Amino acid sequence: MINKNFDERFTEELKSKCDIVSTISKYLTLQKKGKTYWACCPFHYEKTPSFAINEVEQYYHCFGCGESGDVIKFISKYENLNFVESVKFLADSCGLKLPEYEQNEQEMKALREKEKVLKALNCARDYYKSNFSSPESRLAKEYLKKRELTEEVINYFNIGVSLDWNSLISHLTNKGFTLDTMKKAGLVEVNESGKPYDVFGKRLMFPIENAYGDCIGFTARELDGNSKFAKYKNSPQTIVFDKSRTIYNIKTIKQLRKEGTLNYIIICEGTIDVIAMFKCGFKNTVACLGTAITPYHAKELKKYSDKVILCLDGDEAGQNAIFKAIDVLSEVGLEVRAVKLKENLDPDEYLKKYGKDDLSLQIENSTDAYEFKIKNLS
Repeated sequence: MINKNFDERFTEELKSKCDIVSTISKYLTLQKKGKTYWACCPFHYEKTPSFAINEVEQYYHCFGCGESGDVIKFISKYENLNFVESVKFLADSCGLKLPEYEQNEQEMKALREKEKVLKALNCARDYYKSNFSSPESRLAKEYLKKRELTEEVINYFNIGVSLDWNSLISHLTNKGFTLDTMKKAGLVEVNESGKPYDVFGKRLMFPIENAYGDCIGFTARELDGNSKFAKYKNSPQTIVFDKSRTIYNIKTIKQLRKEGTLNYIIICEGTIDVIAMFKCGFKNTVACLGTAITPYHAKELKKYSDKVILCLDGDEAGQNAIFKAIDVLSEVGLEVRAVKLKENLDPDEYLKKYGKDDLSLQIENSTDAYEFKIKNLS
């Protein structure tokens, strides 16, 4: 690998500390045959392993798609990071201090901008969460109580509340963030009079976090009952947030995979469904934020598990969404099963009416994807 950023001695030390077999085994199930370790390639669909890892020479090569490289390239490709981010990732994992490195001005500017946006979003998340200590958070607390969400669950998902249209801007300004950064983070817009305002003013805030726990955006629920505003509002696309690639609760999936307790992933439609499922013990549940499941979602899920169970809303729209999702998910080699919830209920409603034991039985008896299609089409 050509290294334009770090001293070659450092990258060689990093690669020696981050053994390629040990590193890749955290992501893939490996089988040793002779001196080579084999796995199904994570970068294309295959049933027979053609992804080979050479422990002696510390490189991987896929005989199916031709993808090859060292441990840094694997992390870059698998975690969707650039070279510098991959080196930082590995250095952090093995406790190696990152040296000074050369970067061109354009790369440095892009990296600094991304870091500032992430810091602003994390700061906003913490601020919204702290607002629960204010008496003005009454409506938000009532809503969460109505939803029967425990304090533990509220804290785990870092749920917060925006109390007005201006205080976030003041808070972020005091923390040293510019209005330009707030705009780039999708937190602030400017009205016709040129006055900035919190785009999520007076809403219940559900942070959207990436696999590393950083806040990359928000989905927010309107609290006033004001018909002028949409009930739910998501962050716009930014340099850190793309709805077509983002999976809600992916940080938990990553943790379960690391612990070795992830057998499959359950897919629901919305944040409230995921939180309700999590509360009842179905921690391996995700959502694609109200958008159709895309090939990007499918590839991301395939990184963590070979099996998914679709548990979308029981109404006609939910069932149609299952039909479309089956094809997209199957395309990347996922084993897909589906659940049809009774009475057109969504998972949250179903849990409230029938309980977790009943839903657990439904998931256990989920239908093979194509059998599900045939049964419903008939």
